[in-house]
Amino acid sequence: MKKNITHKLPKEAEEVYNKFKNFPYYIHKSGARLQKYTIVGKGYPEDIEKHLQYIVKRKIENPTEKRKLMEENKLGIDCSGFVSYILDAIVYKKTGNHIWKYIKKPTINPIKAISYKLRPISSKLNAATLTSDINTNRINNINEIQVGDLIKFNGGAHVAIINQVTYFNNRVKSIKYIHSTEGAGVSEGIINIKDDKKPLEIQEWKEVKGAKFQPLYLFKKKINNNGVRRLKYINLFD
Repeated sequence: MKKNITHKLPKEAEEVYNKFKNFPYYIHKSGARLQKYTIVGKGYPEDIEKHLQYIVKRKIENPTEKRKLMEENKLGIDCSGFVSYILDAIVYKKTGNHIWKYIKKPTINPIKAISYKLRPISSKLNAATLTSDINTNRINNINEIQVGDLIKFNGGAHVAIINQVTYFNNRVKSIKYIHSTEGAGVSEGIINIKDDKKPLEIQEWKEVKGAKFQPLYLFKKKINNNGVRRLKYINLFD
């Protein structure tokens, strides 16, 4: 009998996602990388909330007020910071090591290498590094896409992680991905697969409410450099 089968991220990753829900998007400004990681879009959710509490001198329980205050005080999470913590939850549960142990940095010149070493670990995993050829392989066949794969947007300027894949008769029918994006913040997107023989950009991408730039628009920017990517150095679900 033909039926739908859905694969999802493991509970430890879902727990991290739920902690970040309703967080706004924030990315560091130029030259801010050596600052405290909670104010450059790279903090753990608990640490960002503690930083906000320190600023406003009280604990905020209401999610709407919390988000508003985060936006006003330039606190939040950027796309690679969010994806890194989702991946880290899976990798740490599986291996006892953090994700950054397995991620290689692209070659950089000696001057940049010095500042790179001084930066907090959490700020080293930007979208371009996470989705680079040195760290990932491209997945070209839609029916080979798996939970935990990354989606590279805008030539590596943005990244999302696939958190759910639904199959029908062993063929991918829909893909859900999560990311942190400008305007919408931490949010989920859906791609319905209408023809698995055609490229991903031809499929039906649901609009992400509030996003300044819709994911399909970002995916089509520098399209030849974009796509689904899978980590090389660790199998998340073997």
